[in-house]
Formats: sequence, C-alpha cells, structure tokens
Amino acid sequence: VVACRVSPKQKADVVQLVRNAEASAVTLSIGDGANDVSMIVTAHVGVGLSGKEGAQAAHSADFALPEFRLLRRLIFVHGRESQRRNSVLILYNFYKNFVNVLITIMAAGTNAFSSLNVVRPWLMQGYNLLYTHLPIFFFAFMDKAVPNLNELEMDPKGHAPHLFGFDVQMVWMAAALLQALAIRKTWSSIPSGMAGSHGTDVLETHFFGDFCFFSVVICVNVTLMLRQNCWPVVISLSYVANICSLIASFYVLCPDLPGFIADENLLRIVLTAVLALIVSTALGEMVICSTPHIVSGLRWLSASPAPRATPAAEPLVQPTRRCSSLPTAEQSHGYAFAQECMFERDFGRRPSDAADPRRMTVDMAGSTSHAGPAAAAFKRCGTAPALAGGPRCVEIEMESFADS
Repeated sequence: VVACRVSPKQKADVVQLVRNAEASAVTLSIGDGANDVSMIVTAHVGVGLSGKEGAQAAHSADFALPEFRLLRRLIFVHGRESQRRNSVLILYNFYKNFVNVLITIMAAGTNAFSSLNVVRPWLMQGYNLLYTHLPIFFFAFMDKAVPNLNELEMDPKGHAPHLFGFDVQMVWMAAALLQALAIRKTWSSIPSGMAGSHGTDVLETHFFGDFCFFSVVICVNVTLMLRQNCWPVVISLSYVANICSLIASFYVLCPDLPGFIADENLLRIVLTAVLALIVSTALGEMVICSTPHIVSGLRWLSASPAPRATPAAEPLVQPTRRCSSLPTAEQSHGYAFAQECMFERDFGRRPSDAADPRRMTVDMAGSTSHAGPAAAAFKRCGTAPALAGGPRCVEIEMESFADS
C-alpha cells in the first residue's frame, strides 16, 4: 500500500483496511509526528520516533526509537527473541504442571477414586517452588538463539508462525500426556513383584507415587534443557539446584525410602528410573520437535476461504484498546484525527471530491458555528449555484489541515 499526501484519518484507514482484509496479518506503524498518532494507535504494534517533530508519536506508541534505522534490530533481534522466550515460558509452565497432575489423575482409577494422595503433599507443594522454577525463570530473560545477536539482524532465522498459539499449546499437552503415560507404565510394569525390605510389593505402597514424581521432575527439567541455546553459569547452577533440592527433599520427607530400596532392589530401581526418563523424553521430543509440521497440517485442515471484506457501516475508525493489565485510559487517535472526523460527521464529502482530499462540500444551510475554532483551517474558494429543491452549497479547500 503506497499513499501520499494523506490526512491523519486516512493513514489510520489504510492500516484498518489491511487489518480487515487479512485477519491473520500483524500490522506495524511507525511515525515521528503528531499526525501519525492515529496510524500508530490503530496498528497492532506502534513505533514512535522522538525527534524534531516532538514526542507525541513516541508517547502514543508501544515502542519508542531515537532513529528509524533501529527498526530492523527491534523486529529481527529483540522482537523475535522476546517472542521465542515468552512462548517457551508460557508453554512450558502449562506443560510441566499438566505432566505432574496427570500422574494423580491416572492413579485415581486404581484408588477407587478416593482422596488418597498418590504423591506426598509436601513434594507436590515444592514442585513449582523448588524443583522446576529457577531454570525457566533464567531462561525467560537470558537465553539467546545465537551467541552474537548481530547475526539475527543480518540474517534473521526462525520466523515465528509456529512458536505460539492454541494449536501449539495442544501439541505440548499431547507431549505431556504421552510422557505421563510412559512414566506410569514403566514404573507399574518393571518393578512389579519386587518386594522391599519388609516383603511388600513396590506397587502396593506409597513409594510408587514418589518414584513417578521423581521421574516427572527429571523429565520436565530435561525437556527444558533441550530448549536451551546457551548455558551461562547461573542457568547451569539452577538445574543443579533443582536436582539437589529434589534429592534432599526425598531424604527429609521420605526417611524410610532408603531402607525400602536398599541392597538388591537399588539397581533395579535405578535402571527403571533411567528407562522411564529415556522413554518419556523420547516420546515428548518426538512430538514437540514436530510442532511446525503438526501445526501446519492442522491449520491446513481447518483452513476456510477468507470472507470478502465488506465496507464498514461507520466511516470512523474505532479506537483500538491496548491489552494491558494497568488501569490506563483509552488512547486517543490525536487532535488532527478528531478534528477531521468531526468535519466528516458534520459536513460529509461529495463522491466527486474523493480524488482530491483537499476539497470537500459544506452545507451552508445550517449554522457554521458547529465547525468551532477549526473553521480557520478552511478558506472559501468559490460559490456554487443553489441546488434545485436543496440547500445552497459552497466548495472550500483545506489549507493545512494536518498541522491544525
């Protein structure tokens, strides 16, 4: 879309036209003056330049830049990396809790749907606080796709249509379901018939839930490790802290566990834990790494012909409400935009004047006081003969409406 000598409202209309024509498009507007405010507010992402023309554009935008040349780095480096890290952050937090909860849900049938705890309550309380919290916290603001981010600016890789979405979330949930099934099936099959130090079968004790919980914690940490692109010292230490806190919690909260698996049972328990980790991780990675192909197939199957764009009944562009948790007032499209909308409502525009945005028809039958102080932006350039059966009209020309 190329346009020249357009008014502030027309700039916003062009952005809204693109949004209506392509529902999946993400629009970005960048401007440096007060007449660009309406265009910046209408777009999904607004970028304002603070310079010689003032700071109104920067104040109304989502991002403020000192120079236009920084837009490439904002999009290809900071924007892409921020979306990638935040996508993994959201998906992983739902995923790791889904795996943990599924262990309890799957055991409900064997417990006659009673209120029996499959995993010790204190272990469950520490799941998000001690065993899975730190790595994803540091990942969200320290991970880098490449060591030198300048490479992304010169050769941006990994466009992000498959990073986040409802269908991507469902793929991660499917991976969590497969991993929970693999962990439970492994622990319920291999140690079956193995007696502890008191002659009780492992599957008939509360240690069975503890073993499954141990495998869940290791599995979700390994899954995040495979998403890491860089390994600063603090991230490496966070994984070590997770595993150490898990082992320490078992020694404190399960004092009878070492005696239960001592001697001849130790090797079998360790091998079962390793096998559960390998099988669950392999199944999960097979699904997660296939996300682009799965999502593309799902979107192709659910694709429907795009509806034809119809002209809006209301000529005015409605303000776009920003998604923010702060109780801020609705953003204005700017003074110039409001004045132009006022003149369109009060006077209208003749179809013959559509080719020339500087000319419009004003009804002189009504009072001209409705125009207010902005009437000074017009000058009279001629008088048309009175229309038969209608009010007398005059043609007027805008002098410098955008700067009014």
